[in-house]
Amino acid sequence: MPRSNDKWETKEFAALCALSDAMVRVFVDYPRESYVAEAAALSSVVRGNSYEHLYSGFVKAITMCATFDGMMNPEFLLSFEKVLHSPDVALDGVSLGAALQGLKKNLAEAIVRADKPTAQYNLVRTLSAILDTMNEVKTAGLGRVDVHEPLLRCLDKLRNHEELRLAQAARYAFQALLGVSNDEGPWKALWRYTYNLMGIIAGAAAAAPTLDPTRIFNAADLLQQLPVDDLVRSIVGVIREATQLSQSLSEATRGIGFLQRQKKWYLALRFTDMLINSHAFDHLERVLPEIPCGQEPEFLCGLCEQLERAHTTDLRSRGRISDFVRDKLLNNMKTSKDKRVRKWVGLVAHTFSKPEWGDSGKPRSHPHTAALRKMAQHTFGGREYYCEIQLFSPNTQKSLPRQLLDEAWLCCPEARLLYTDLALQNFYLSDSLLEVQRLSRASLPMDLCYINLVVVVKPDVLVSGSSRLEQGNFEWDEPNHVAPLVQMTPFMEEIQLDEIFNARRNDTEIWPRRVLIHGQAGVGKTTLCKKMVYDFVHGRLWTDIFDRVLWVPLRHLKGWTAGGSDFFGKRFFLHHGDGDRFGGDLWGAIMDKRYGKKTLFILDGLDEVSCELDTRSISTSAGSVIKILLSQQNVIITSRPYGPGPPRMDLTLETIGFHPHQVKDYIGRCAPPGTAEAIWTFVKSHSPVEGITRIPIMLDGLCYGWKSIASIPGSEPTTMTALYKSIEKVLWIKDVIHLEKSRPGARSPLVESDLRAATLGDIIPLVQAERNFLQSLSFSGLVGDAVEFDPAYRALFQNHVDEFTKFLPQPKTAFWSGDLNQLSFIRTSDMETADENRSYHFIHLTFQEFFAAQYFVEHFKAGRQLVYLCRKKKRKSVSPGLLLRKKKYASRLCVMWR
Repeated sequence: MPRSNDKWETKEFAALCALSDAMVRVFVDYPRESYVAEAAALSSVVRGNSYEHLYSGFVKAITMCATFDGMMNPEFLLSFEKVLHSPDVALDGVSLGAALQGLKKNLAEAIVRADKPTAQYNLVRTLSAILDTMNEVKTAGLGRVDVHEPLLRCLDKLRNHEELRLAQAARYAFQALLGVSNDEGPWKALWRYTYNLMGIIAGAAAAAPTLDPTRIFNAADLLQQLPVDDLVRSIVGVIREATQLSQSLSEATRGIGFLQRQKKWYLALRFTDMLINSHAFDHLERVLPEIPCGQEPEFLCGLCEQLERAHTTDLRSRGRISDFVRDKLLNNMKTSKDKRVRKWVGLVAHTFSKPEWGDSGKPRSHPHTAALRKMAQHTFGGREYYCEIQLFSPNTQKSLPRQLLDEAWLCCPEARLLYTDLALQNFYLSDSLLEVQRLSRASLPMDLCYINLVVVVKPDVLVSGSSRLEQGNFEWDEPNHVAPLVQMTPFMEEIQLDEIFNARRNDTEIWPRRVLIHGQAGVGKTTLCKKMVYDFVHGRLWTDIFDRVLWVPLRHLKGWTAGGSDFFGKRFFLHHGDGDRFGGDLWGAIMDKRYGKKTLFILDGLDEVSCELDTRSISTSAGSVIKILLSQQNVIITSRPYGPGPPRMDLTLETIGFHPHQVKDYIGRCAPPGTAEAIWTFVKSHSPVEGITRIPIMLDGLCYGWKSIASIPGSEPTTMTALYKSIEKVLWIKDVIHLEKSRPGARSPLVESDLRAATLGDIIPLVQAERNFLQSLSFSGLVGDAVEFDPAYRALFQNHVDEFTKFLPQPKTAFWSGDLNQLSFIRTSDMETADENRSYHFIHLTFQEFFAAQYFVEHFKAGRQLVYLCRKKKRKSVSPGLLLRKKKYASRLCVMWR
């Protein structure tokens, strides 16, 4: 189906939303490590409650990992960062605090394991992402005792680490944490710190009179432990609260603006990170010189870390990032006085594979350099920075796994059905399935065929369960064996396909949903089915009523031994990788009233499966599947007008073939060049022929074989049988050429010019083996209730073919089964499968009946036994007279008898 229509897009969007919600639910219930990458990918598409649930799944995984003392792998932490960086984040402090609580324990464990700097780095990076989010949403009230202060202590230990990447990550996270207030107000904090300070002072004063040096040392130790920065911040908070009591917030801010909790370089790095992730390097170049803290070591190291990380994860921007570092940062950092900054130059050079950038630059000489270095060694213990952490580089070429998707798929019927519908539409639009195939095997696309089949209804007969054909309202030209066709009367109204399901009024108003369409052999019932499906999948018919149309030629169910879902898989999705799954989903949907009411079944050829519906066969797989299909609430059933119809039909219609003006139009479009006028004149001058050509297959045969038919003046057919023989001759001529047949004794094969004046009597000896095979096969299938000849049936038939053809005219050479697909009377619907696996059927059921009649007549005249395969695939024989007496009124043999 063309996907441009708004309805399909709306359905697809709704189904995808349902699938993403199902994936989130599965992840929340089972936050497995194998689901992480897919869950992180969802963060860019889910919103609102779904995002919060997705986040809670990650928090649950963090909590579980912390509970069982596990260490999180870098892919999980990177995925969690991706979730946190998703747009439109709306998380509360409680949920963010829960994530911090879990990460805090992991970080504390990692610090204890001093040999795990990579684990420490990954945890700190994720902490930074959470803290950045907390700063964005202005989270307050983080637990001081449980989370805030323990994290500050952990990060404080790490921010002076010799490992460059770890130290920078910890410095950044430390500043981010400073921006998140805890659950202790400034007055309470001031009281706590003042109380401690008073205790220290009191302890020192008490030590002096007694000259107890140990008490002074105890006081000094306590003073060293006092978090002076926290005390200062608490005092500032008290000042701010007191100030707000007497003046506006803006006035108070001007007074204490110099007392910031966070360093300016942290805020600047937040801004540059946004520009880097947005690939806005031109903006970054313009902004960088204007940043007040742009020369501070912490900012330069942080900017290098951001660019290095982007270079590792963003393959598209690597060249641009390298150029930016070379042109805008390199010289400035190589001449920096800060040792860490110069070390970062070598680190970035290694990551970018740019050895020419050098390992580090020399600081500018200074007269007091030696003294300063000595002071630094005394202060920092001669710290030497190094780097051993390898950046985690996700495999961007690797496709996402499908484990979470597959699990969610099972619990999301909306998505399963949508993609089943998509595969169904692709089935209809592939392999010329909906093209009208002429006897010549040339295809006539439905949208180019303006010949519309007509349905008629008698307005006062709606829920009759029977048709006018059963009531005798038709003309049958018995001497000429013309198929009965309904004749238009003043009591009938002609309706179009798009009106079938419109409201109709008899005693009460009804909305037909179960429709039976009767039609004689060859009148175009299957073509009508194709047209309905074609118009639906192209959005021209019934799309406001139904979501899907299932066209089932019921003959495909003959002999079926499996269930309905298996049949749907084979019928609609045979060549699809997920065919079994789609078949099961489709069958499950029709059994669900929610989806069944939006499904239209088009069941073609009820008369062909009458044997499957008798009381002895209804318990078989085929019979039970057919019964389920016939009981659906929305169904169009086509059938020849004999035998009992299905119950509870709302509307009974009949096809009447072509109108006279349509016959003329068809001849004008489809007849061989230069023959249209002669054919139309012939049709109008012969009344029996005029009736015959209202049947589409007969009209097509007349057009296709006209040159051969008209080659012998006075031999034009005027009866149904004569027309079939004319078509038989034309198609055998085509096969003689394709099979490269030759005259007896001749070496070169016959060509079209050799066959122009040939009669059917001349042609039959050339194809006697093929004709015998078709006659015996058609009779065996018709009497044994088979219209599809699969490999198993053909193999069994071939084993007895000599018995089947024993009393037919004997050919000079035997039939070779490999030529079956070359015969014009046989077709296959399995063109994509190998020859030995294909199932074949006659080009139309009337041709199977025509050849079966020939087979019967040959044996009837010779008084020989008729041999065939019965429904149980066993060889049986019967005399022609006995068969005629027993099956004279059998509905499936009535055309053969005529």
